[in-house]
Amino acid sequence: MSAIADIDVQGLIEKQRFGPFQWTVLILCFSAALLDGYDAQIVGFVISGMARTWHVGRAAFGSVFSAGFAGLLIGALAMGTAADRWGRKTILIISTVLFGLFSFLTIFANSIDTLVLLRFLTGFGVGGALPNAIALSGEYGPRSHRITMMTTVGAGVSVGATLAGLIASQVLPHFGWRAVFYIGGLAPLALVLVLVGFLPESLRFLIIRKRSRRAAEKIVRRMAPDLVLDASTVFSISEMHRTGLPVKHLFTEGRGPLTVVMWLAFLCNNAALYTLIPWLPTLVHGMGLSIANAAAIVSVFSIGGICGAVGVGRFIDSANPYRVLVLVLFVAAVSTVSIGLVGVKFLPLTATIFVAGFCVAGGQHGANAHAGGFYPTFMRSTGLGWAMGVGKGGSIFGPLLLGELLRRRWPLYDILGVFSLVIASSAALFGLMGWLSARGAHAFASGERGAASSSGRTVAESTI
Repeated sequence: MSAIADIDVQGLIEKQRFGPFQWTVLILCFSAALLDGYDAQIVGFVISGMARTWHVGRAAFGSVFSAGFAGLLIGALAMGTAADRWGRKTILIISTVLFGLFSFLTIFANSIDTLVLLRFLTGFGVGGALPNAIALSGEYGPRSHRITMMTTVGAGVSVGATLAGLIASQVLPHFGWRAVFYIGGLAPLALVLVLVGFLPESLRFLIIRKRSRRAAEKIVRRMAPDLVLDASTVFSISEMHRTGLPVKHLFTEGRGPLTVVMWLAFLCNNAALYTLIPWLPTLVHGMGLSIANAAAIVSVFSIGGICGAVGVGRFIDSANPYRVLVLVLFVAAVSTVSIGLVGVKFLPLTATIFVAGFCVAGGQHGANAHAGGFYPTFMRSTGLGWAMGVGKGGSIFGPLLLGELLRRRWPLYDILGVFSLVIASSAALFGLMGWLSARGAHAFASGERGAASSSGRTVAESTI
């Protein structure tokens, strides 16, 4: 049998069945996201122990959380851009090393100032890992499973955050707060060894950037072992490619309006999501439940988010992504305000909170995945990293807004109503994106061959 002369890698990837190669990529990227979520959340469970060790009040730790969020935001912006220059795998590994190393070094922290620096650096690595894990998983997803792979990887963060609480509850009473950072440091560093050996670099990236042909051939052989290749086989991809700083291209060739609308949509939904996650137990407690029962019931919000990540991903894989996101976020807005209406009866309240978690968190995971496939390969990590980074601004704005409403003694229903309007705004913005895309703007954003060609734009063929 003669060797294949020319392989269109985009077509090859999209036509693959979901097999061992795809499972390997999914599991490794999910594992990185899981440990990312663990290290992002674990400090919240150890503050009491640190406060006793250092003889300081818990209020002194406010700057610790701010430093972590700042590092996460900057890491998403910087490392997303870096990945489009040096590779998804490379930057994912560097980011994992960073958050693992600085999480481990936290065991030596002996003051608030030291902890602030370490949490900033840990956050920088956390912020850089997730966009690249999502983007890389999507670049190996067959067309029928691409978004599901990306949302599943995104759900790894929620699973990691949940595990952080479970592990902390078992470890802290017996081994103290330093033990949770041993786990948070050594586990990512061990994972790095596996990532180096088994995680493939983006095949699209290798060809567009004209990197190692040997590496590209090795990946194709792993992905499609039945193909016959030899030294004369050419790997090609037809996709828009531009030189220069990828951030600049977020606003060129018709992408500007779509990019800005996407950022605003991310900002709104993140404002609600990162307010509900930490504050919902307190708000539900205000309805008359004990704090223990409130915490137990509200845990289903996170469970709903994990289920929503996979569920929304499957919907987007089989339907128009904008219609799915608008519908899911509309239901999120209705269910959020309904939390204040159903009362404290166990089943109605639990079901409402589950639906809210499914739609608010699941909608955000779906939005992350859509952003990961929205831009062409040469700027994909930049586009996703900046959307997620700007969206994290909502995690600062949302709690500040809630604090002001509580200071003004707003009732629970009104507070939830405000945040349901914030979520509804995100739904409306994704609807606007859909309208703009229907007018042809997405052809310029995505660099897709058919769409771009029909719009009179040239789509270059890259070979290696």
